[in-house]
Amino acid sequence: MLIRFVFSSSLVVLCVEDVVLAQGYKPAEAVQKMSMADGFQVELVASEPIIAQPVCIEFDDRGRLWVIQYLQYPNPAGLNRAKVDRFSRTIYDKVPEPPPRGAKGADRITILSDFDANGRAQKSKDFVSGLNLASGLAFGHGGVFVLQVPYLLFYPDRNRDDIPDSDPEVLLTGFGMDDAHSVANSLTFGPDGWLYGCQGSTVTANIRGIEFQQGVWRYHPRSKRFELFCEGGGNSWGLDFDQDGELIYSTNLGPYRNLHGVQGGYYWKSFGKHGALHNPYAYGFFDHIPYKNFTGGHVTDGGIIYQGDSFPETFHGKYIANDLLGHAVQWHNLGKSGSTFTASYGGELLTPHDTWFAPSDLTMGPDGAIYVADWHDKRAAHPDPDAEWDRSNGRIYRIQWSGARNVTSPKMAPVDSAKLSSAQLVEFLGSRNNFVVRKARHILADRRDVTIYPKLRAQVFETSDKQLALESFWALYVSGGADESFLNDALEHASARIRHWAVRFLGDGLEISPSSAEHFVKL
Repeated sequence: MLIRFVFSSSLVVLCVEDVVLAQGYKPAEAVQKMSMADGFQVELVASEPIIAQPVCIEFDDRGRLWVIQYLQYPNPAGLNRAKVDRFSRTIYDKVPEPPPRGAKGADRITILSDFDANGRAQKSKDFVSGLNLASGLAFGHGGVFVLQVPYLLFYPDRNRDDIPDSDPEVLLTGFGMDDAHSVANSLTFGPDGWLYGCQGSTVTANIRGIEFQQGVWRYHPRSKRFELFCEGGGNSWGLDFDQDGELIYSTNLGPYRNLHGVQGGYYWKSFGKHGALHNPYAYGFFDHIPYKNFTGGHVTDGGIIYQGDSFPETFHGKYIANDLLGHAVQWHNLGKSGSTFTASYGGELLTPHDTWFAPSDLTMGPDGAIYVADWHDKRAAHPDPDAEWDRSNGRIYRIQWSGARNVTSPKMAPVDSAKLSSAQLVEFLGSRNNFVVRKARHILADRRDVTIYPKLRAQVFETSDKQLALESFWALYVSGGADESFLNDALEHASARIRHWAVRFLGDGLEISPSSAEHFVKL
């Protein structure tokens, strides 16, 4: 029964309604209770006791699903609170040492594999455990990048045996750890070969002398450069790149869902809570993407631009994201508006009818399906740091179009992309499944194989497929085959998207030659 208090002036009326609240269904029952958008179906991929408290999910080159179990949340192990302000921002008594030194936390990174005919993962193994507020991971360059505040770590695994070759390399230090619900997150490789990430609202980072709260940052694994890509945006947890390479990241500010992140941009933030923008010469700021017909809770997380090949064509380019406080997965329409976007409500892809459903991350798999991590807890917000949390459960679900190939489960043997030849990977760049395209580009970036340069250069200028031309341009650049002369030629390309990225790539070199400057003036 639902007991509801109705307040009318000074009168308090106790109403009893014949409504049953869903409070934490068992995994199999939870699936049966869910409602799906027309034509879609949902399957359970993993649940307790195999996993609990999933906060990040990513597929590797072999089609296996990696999960960060955020079991240490919300307090880091081995530290004591020295000061807490009214926004729950905490200063600790010391800076923790990077793993494996210092206190060991409860967080773990687990690999799920061998999906059966019902879509369930049959095998699980830990890649690393004892982590202490680990919030993001990405694959590439012979290992695994892991965010564990205040560090960005790299675990080498060059023989691919799922055992780190050594202790992690500390790539960056200084990410904020004031509040565990807004730490650095969402590691995602951009089409330019940089590793991007978000940082949320109630933390402050200071990395190589660059201080910021909310924003998108990036790190280049080869040059070791770090940059604040754009500042502001609220408590962001989730970013992605569309087919043009435009960056979209999430927000916790209703009535909006996301922001369009541009290099060097400054964005709205709660200035009274977090202070002014750090650049004193930023005379103004960009706001969120304008949004119509807002529905649900105000926290959007894990959003991606759908670029798969198994959903209906009408879903291509839709922004699919979790509605954390609305307990749902939604899709949103993105439309072009000049040099930026507009957005509007599309619909609910998954409605759980369960108030414990707390979607914490979302990704697309190699099969083009959408995978959703469910934190699964009766708490949907962050109370005082000493509150008790249920760390015994957590789920991952798979959403697929009923007419898609391999709709039952990803039980087909996934392709191990790293074992393919460079020429085969170049062929993958024309796929309609962007999962395959991105994996091919990442591996080509690692190999830097000069034998593929002529093919890629030809595709940039000669193919009639505009998307393949852009994908070839990105692949050529990240694999080391786009020198200044080629980029200057690209400044005169028929595609505005390629001209745009040629300017970006030349600018990322930090120095512009007289020849390139002349081309810029001409543009």
